[in-house]
Amino acid sequence: MKNLHLFCIIFLLSTTSFAQVADSSFALPEVSIVETIRSSELENELWNSESSKLNPTGDLAKLLSQKGVAFIKSYGLGSLATSSIRGGNANHTLVLWNGLPIQSPMLGQLDLSLLPLNSVDAIGFEKGGNSALWGSGAIGGVISLNPSIHFNKKLSASYLSSKGSWGQAQHQGYLKVGNDRVQSQTKFLFKKAENDFFYEPVPGVEARQQSNAALRQGNFFQDLSLRLKSGQIGLHYWHQNSYREIPPTNVQNSSQAYQEDLSQRLMIDMEVKKGNLLIGSKAAIFNENLNYFDPQILLESPSNFRTYLGEFNLDINGLRAHQFMLGTTWRSTQAWSKGYQESPSESRQSVFGSWKWEGDKLEAQANIRQQWIDFKPVPITPQIQLDFSPVPVFHIKLKASRNYRLPTLNDRYWVPGGNPDLRAESGYSQELSLSFNKADAAIFSKISLTAFNRNIKDWILWGIQPGENFWSANNLAEVWSRGLEFRYNKKAMFGKIQMELNAGYDLTYSTNQVGLYLPRIPEGSQLFYTPRHQGFATLDWNMNSFSLGFRYNHVGQTGGILISEIPAYHIGNLNGAYEFSSKSIEALAFFEVNNLWNQQYFVIERRPMPGINYQLGLKFTFTKKN
Repeated sequence: MKNLHLFCIIFLLSTTSFAQVADSSFALPEVSIVETIRSSELENELWNSESSKLNPTGDLAKLLSQKGVAFIKSYGLGSLATSSIRGGNANHTLVLWNGLPIQSPMLGQLDLSLLPLNSVDAIGFEKGGNSALWGSGAIGGVISLNPSIHFNKKLSASYLSSKGSWGQAQHQGYLKVGNDRVQSQTKFLFKKAENDFFYEPVPGVEARQQSNAALRQGNFFQDLSLRLKSGQIGLHYWHQNSYREIPPTNVQNSSQAYQEDLSQRLMIDMEVKKGNLLIGSKAAIFNENLNYFDPQILLESPSNFRTYLGEFNLDINGLRAHQFMLGTTWRSTQAWSKGYQESPSESRQSVFGSWKWEGDKLEAQANIRQQWIDFKPVPITPQIQLDFSPVPVFHIKLKASRNYRLPTLNDRYWVPGGNPDLRAESGYSQELSLSFNKADAAIFSKISLTAFNRNIKDWILWGIQPGENFWSANNLAEVWSRGLEFRYNKKAMFGKIQMELNAGYDLTYSTNQVGLYLPRIPEGSQLFYTPRHQGFATLDWNMNSFSLGFRYNHVGQTGGILISEIPAYHIGNLNGAYEFSSKSIEALAFFEVNNLWNQQYFVIERRPMPGINYQLGLKFTFTKKN
């Protein structure tokens, strides 16, 4: 109840700030909210709703895999999917919704297959250590999910329906309405699938059909925005529920397990511009339930957590070439589960600051953060980066930072095995990036090469220690990650034809520097489910109303916990779309063919992936000026 009161206080303070800024005049000039230091770090856009013709029904896991941004550890179609960036684990990718982290405080990770692309209007991304700007968990990279509000006098509505292999069906849509002062954006999604595909348990063995693999998922989103004389205020709500059956592995005969997820996220945010000052604040409540059942072994494992979050930041611009930012965050969580003796709670506070300078050929930035967990300090995390452009077509970027990840509630309080005395994972990372770009009237090319190095100590792992007969969490490992990332992009126009080629290759060594007992990890060996070699290529072709895209991904051999070698695989996908429109209605017909050469493969040991599959759909959009 005390946390609820605090949320209400933050809410009232935010609305009071706006009441003081707004005056009685309703004549609203165009307000230009400048880019903040933190938002500029996430400007590497992965996806936006305006360019989604070839991927209108995807989820975040599929997008990251096809873009070559991360290795996606998928447990199968419709099942859990998490990310590994630069040899990190799922806890090292921070996912933000409207600027606030949405990872589970119990598990420290997020199922990316449950994040539909239609939930937001744009997705930003930044690789590398960013703990100084974003806090715990921003070791491998940061993904930002953002709505896009345009204050215009338009009514816009859309509906999409698609059908696919193995009972896949999806329905989604939105309604956007408003004027130059108030905007409302409502979105919904429902998807289902049986996922009863055939697969070979092992090469040469007769194919069997996947069972107990059905999926049902629903999402509802509501964004309300009010534009004031010197800023805007927004209210955001996200309701999500899913039912997923847990299929048997390729060595099990059957499974009856299933999982039910329910999450509700409510947030209010505001931005006010006063001269050279940009003031921002956020307050949010996240409530999530995860219930796992397995009737075969009479297991019922419900869990629930509630998190209250608040953030305040101040950006100072216009001081010649300098920009400053100060901020503070607060988070309080309580969780309930049969795995806890009591209902543990946790509080986190932090203060952070940033300075940025932009010259003609050089940009410099320094960031720093101090965080406390239950009022105990975490080591200070600094970061510095330089972006040098001796000539307009050539860029050199240097980045060095200290990063950390706090233990989760399960790490600290699960019975048995939780360890309240766990230290935060921490270490240093460095990266050097060289890029060259060339552009003329019809062709744009960009080539980049990035080298990175990262050392993390006190890596938290669950294992069985000598003399124990149960799994427990300990600061067991020290992990050294290093590698190279090559990227190539080329865009060309030939009359009415537009083409774009993207290609990349990642070489990643992520090795444990300390030998472990169980799970047995020899000193110097590559981490589980961490490929050393990854490559991708995409080719998009567009002429008038027709678009065609090809996606190729190669993932090298990895090692599993039980199986020493999980074979390499390569996947090809084909997408196509045709767009036609009248005065106020636009229609889009699209198709998708995944796993073109019907490859039988595994990402996670004993969890089969589907063969060739198809999807067809139609999308209608109606737009009218009020």
